[in-house]
Amino acid sequence: MIVVGYGKYRNYRIQEVPDAFLSELSERYQLSHNTQAGAKYDALQITIAVHEEIQRRQKGGSALPREPTAKELAIRLVTKGFQVMSKDCHPDRKGGTDSAQKTLNAVRTELLRSCEQIRDSHVDALVIPEPTPTPSPITDEDIPF
Repeated sequence: MIVVGYGKYRNYRIQEVPDAFLSELSERYQLSHNTQAGAKYDALQITIAVHEEIQRRQKGGSALPREPTAKELAIRLVTKGFQVMSKDCHPDRKGGTDSAQKTLNAVRTELLRSCEQIRDSHVDALVIPEPTPTPSPITDEDIPF
């Protein structure tokens, strides 16, 4: 499995990214002998996966629906559960108390901390690294004298 390791589509599988982002990846990972000569194994694997996905979509496929990771689901579960429970515990609601809300807040904080320990299901995946910025060429205006 190959996943994006940066930006807006972090933790997205390559089959889940939109067409525009896939196009950007195809420019970065060009499928040609000249660009891949001497490339590392990971870069070759990513290049092949990107271009296989492009071919799949050209044959009528589309981006697959996003499947959240276990960690993302756990965080959403804690957040939604907190919202529901807060309606019962909040001191402004009937039956709610200040101490119950404070306890609920503490429990949420502890659960969210625990969620950070959950391994993402993509942990064994090959990760597409963030592109390294290309340095701009030095011009005469860059020289201070």
